[in-house]
Amino acid sequence: MLLERGHLLERLSEALDDAIRGRGRMVLVSGEAGAGKSSLVERFLADARDRDPRPDTLVGHCDPLTTPRPLGPLLDVARRPESGFGALPEGQLDPYAIFDRVLERLCDAPTVLVIEDVHWADAATLDMLRYVGRRVALTSAVTVVTYRGDEVGTTHPLARVLGELATGGGAVSRLEIPPLSVDAVRELRAGSGGLRADEIHRITGGNAFFVTELLASGETVPATVRDAVLARLATLDHDVRALADAVAVAPRDLSARHAVELAGVGHEVLERVGSSAVLVTDGADLRFRHELARLAVLESLDPFRAASLHRSMLDLLIAEGSDDHARLAHHAIGAGDTELVVEHATTAARQASVRGALRQAADLYGAVLDHGARLSRRDEAALLVECSPALLTLDRISEALRRADAAVERAREVDDPELLGRALVARAQVRWYANMLDPIGADLDEAIEVLTSDGPSTALVRALAQVAQQAMVDRRYDAAVGHARRALDLARSLDDDEGIIRSLHALGCAEIVTGDADEGERVMLEALRAAEHLGHGGHAATVVGNLGSGLGEVRRYEPARRHLARAIELGVRRDADQAVAYGHGWMARIDLEQGRWTEAVERLRGHDWWGGASASFVKVTALAVIGRVRVRRGDPGAVEALERAVDLGRSGALQHLWPAVCALAELHWLHGRSAPAVELLQPLYERALATDSAWAQGEIAFWLWMNGGLDAPPPRAAEPFRLQMLGDWEGAAETWHALGCPYEEALALSDGDDDAALRALDTFDALGARPAAGRLRAALRGRDIGSIPRGPRPTTRAHPAGLTARQAEVLALLGDGLSNAEIADRLFISAKTVEHHVSAVLTKLGVRTRAEAVAAVSGDC
Repeated sequence: MLLERGHLLERLSEALDDAIRGRGRMVLVSGEAGAGKSSLVERFLADARDRDPRPDTLVGHCDPLTTPRPLGPLLDVARRPESGFGALPEGQLDPYAIFDRVLERLCDAPTVLVIEDVHWADAATLDMLRYVGRRVALTSAVTVVTYRGDEVGTTHPLARVLGELATGGGAVSRLEIPPLSVDAVRELRAGSGGLRADEIHRITGGNAFFVTELLASGETVPATVRDAVLARLATLDHDVRALADAVAVAPRDLSARHAVELAGVGHEVLERVGSSAVLVTDGADLRFRHELARLAVLESLDPFRAASLHRSMLDLLIAEGSDDHARLAHHAIGAGDTELVVEHATTAARQASVRGALRQAADLYGAVLDHGARLSRRDEAALLVECSPALLTLDRISEALRRADAAVERAREVDDPELLGRALVARAQVRWYANMLDPIGADLDEAIEVLTSDGPSTALVRALAQVAQQAMVDRRYDAAVGHARRALDLARSLDDDEGIIRSLHALGCAEIVTGDADEGERVMLEALRAAEHLGHGGHAATVVGNLGSGLGEVRRYEPARRHLARAIELGVRRDADQAVAYGHGWMARIDLEQGRWTEAVERLRGHDWWGGASASFVKVTALAVIGRVRVRRGDPGAVEALERAVDLGRSGALQHLWPAVCALAELHWLHGRSAPAVELLQPLYERALATDSAWAQGEIAFWLWMNGGLDAPPPRAAEPFRLQMLGDWEGAAETWHALGCPYEEALALSDGDDDAALRALDTFDALGARPAAGRLRAALRGRDIGSIPRGPRPTTRAHPAGLTARQAEVLALLGDGLSNAEIADRLFISAKTVEHHVSAVLTKLGVRTRAEAVAAVSGDC
């Protein structure tokens, strides 16, 4: 009997109506354990099967295994011929190929896809839900997802997915199953003795499972559901209770054939299952009516009895040649069979890694390593190395460090140079994520030494590429290029395709940020083509993202924007949220540097840059942009954003730290506080001088110079900074103008003659750079200048683009095709003044040409 659920069924039916019309929906059904989620879904499926036309119905379950099966629900669905999925591919496969297949299937025909109990889902299944949820409106399916809301806290892996799906608009909705009312309990109790309905409701809180189990047991009201279930079990005959014990050790369900064999009972016992009110049949399988009941039974088993049942189940699976290594590992752990834990959990961990279920891979590797007494030192070291990528991805840095240290220690105990080299490289990677930069060099130097002595190998290629990558991060050109070329030569001699991609990637990055940017872009594009040709989607996304950020760092904005846009697109398609966030952070930095401050801030909205799950370097990039916009506009909160960025990036790479520190120095300069700016910049300047980064040296030196802490530029400083520090304000301004950096151009013009300074003031006003404009106005008052513009007036704020009335007049005349001289004659002003107005209009509209300005306000672009 399904009571007080009619309105929920109507909502599900409406979602199915939309799906049949080609507007797919995802419905997230939540409720506490025992609220009746499965009962609601079963009724909905029954109603759906009675429709005309009848939709396809596909059901998959997430398992409460010790470590869940990667993509377990999809495996359930794919086993049924009517699913249309066919066998899921095995081997080295991008899991998004599977997700694409799911999406295509959901677009083929009206379908109801149910994924039950996603609070137990593996990471790959959560990725699949995120992928489908973002695109569900394009399907002809209603995807119903059930989970226990009371078990999904803020740190639960599902919580983030639910938060992201909440932005899916009308295509994604939630249903929360409420407790039963006293009236519903009274109706369920009709014909039964015992407690009154209101007392039952008070004790159970209206939980449907508690109520039905209580009523089915016929016993005194139990204190907990465990008592209710065990009370009911006590009324069953011995054979049915034995069957329940057997099913309890097999999560979710167990084939009836296995169950009777495990319990040591006859098949006739199955006929009595239906009346037990504990077990139910599901096709050829048996399962508990509620998972809480299974857990209650499992916890009540004598430990020796539970281990014996796990052992028997393990023997049955092995005898049948089962290849479900996750399930085999679960029972091996329950049986305490260390040897089989090592065998099956190792295989299951590697399968989980291939399918992208990194959380499950990490847990399975942990299960193996926790039984490491049976492992050889060599095997233990190899597994410790293998688990590092999963732990890093999951942000389990402290565990990753512990495992990485153990890997090196174990590898030193065996005579295997390749294994030691791999362990050292893995630890270096972990230390980079942990911002432990100082010991990285020693790890990588030793890795190269031991691997070189062992002869050519793919492990040596990866070590050399990692050394090159680290040298690139440190902005040391010769070291980065030398190791990258050595890695590339070796990779080509070994026909190591992945090694070639890694080597080209490191070489191209190094050229872009410290060498020949044109050559670097060419090499990176070669790496990108190779990655795409070989189907290495992860490498392709990384290459194009670093191509965009590298070109952005050296102020090649047009190609940087193009590559970053592609990186974001690839990240969205692959649901690689961290890569998407980093791409947006860099796009915002380019917006900032090109004077598009509003766009920069808007691009960064909607993400927790102060906390959140993104890596530190991602947050530092974004916070530096947010803080610097606030500095230049004179908005509050600049110090907080920049100090947070500096704190996050203090022990990290210079490339991520220097923009935030320079922004703080700029803030000090704007307020006439030179001494703290110099103190802040001096140690960073020493770090920059040890690099080959012209842009790091240039900007840090520039703000030292602006604050009186430096007299001349370093020889390697980037051109526009160098020119201004040498007194060539005009050359600096021209260079900044060519690069498309209006604020920096105005800073250079501020050092010029009166006309140049007035142009600078006009640009500052156009940008909304109130502090810089105020500082320049104060300086101009000391000059013999007749009239200093007052700055933005109230009329400026009335124009959508922030144009003054005069600027709007000039723009309208540009639309009429007039030249500067003609506009000057029309408005009775000088041609030079018109030129200033035109420059301000272009800056405020964020365009480069007069034609683009006219098109921008006419809606043509």
